[in-house]
Amino acid sequence: MKRKMLLLILALALVLGVTQIASAAGWGMAGGKSSGLWPGGGLALKSENCTFPAEKLNLSDEQVQKLKELQQNAYEASRDLRTKLQDAMFELKQLRLDKNPDSAAIDAKTREVKDLRAQIDQITQQCRQDMQNVLTPEQQSQLENMKGRGGPAEKLNLSDEQVQKLKELQQNAYEASRDLRTKLQDAMFELKQLRLDKNPDSAAIDAKTREVKDLRAQIDQITQQCRQDMQNVLTPEQQSQLENMKGRGGRGGPGMRGEADVQPR
Repeated sequence: MKRKMLLLILALALVLGVTQIASAAGWGMAGGKSSGLWPGGGLALKSENCTFPAEKLNLSDEQVQKLKELQQNAYEASRDLRTKLQDAMFELKQLRLDKNPDSAAIDAKTREVKDLRAQIDQITQQCRQDMQNVLTPEQQSQLENMKGRGGPAEKLNLSDEQVQKLKELQQNAYEASRDLRTKLQDAMFELKQLRLDKNPDSAAIDAKTREVKDLRAQIDQITQQCRQDMQNVLTPEQQSQLENMKGRGGRGGPGMRGEADVQPR
């Protein structure tokens, strides 16, 4: 049952176009179409975040290894930038909540957010190009053809009302976990810094580790509730269809993404 629910959310996250939600909180970067192989387009660089069509494209072991390395390099190169972006977006939100908003401060923070996004996008675009260069012309053509295939929304024949309701549930979960994800991002960065000390403070590391664990538990609770609510939106027939999809196109079916369900992390 747990796996079935996971597959449900993996599919619907892509169906409903909420991939932009991950752009600030994690590795998903908005911008352009994506087949699931390239970074960006909200499908992210992490291997669990995309339908990696290694088998369909007949990628060699060397190609798979090279693509993984490129993804990892881009992720590492943008890690601190993404932390800063998360902070800047939160600070901008706080500025806008003031009773007497400081327009100059808001403009400055908005420029900071825009600049950070531009730096991340530059890394993303370079990674896309480098990854494309790993593929043969035939594989590139195959990948391009995959973009036109209908997603789970079409295959499940979701009604407009279902799509709207699922979007609302995802948005609610995102809003409910936004501050928690900001705190988690900060805590994970602080934990990393603590571990880099020449003489690590084990007590501080243990305390920060507990903080990270607690924040993740709170986010998971929101995620689990959203999973259940989203499953209840589908008919039994649609749930059965979705289950059958997992046998086509790898984990979760064709074109399905797989990071943190509704992206609250």
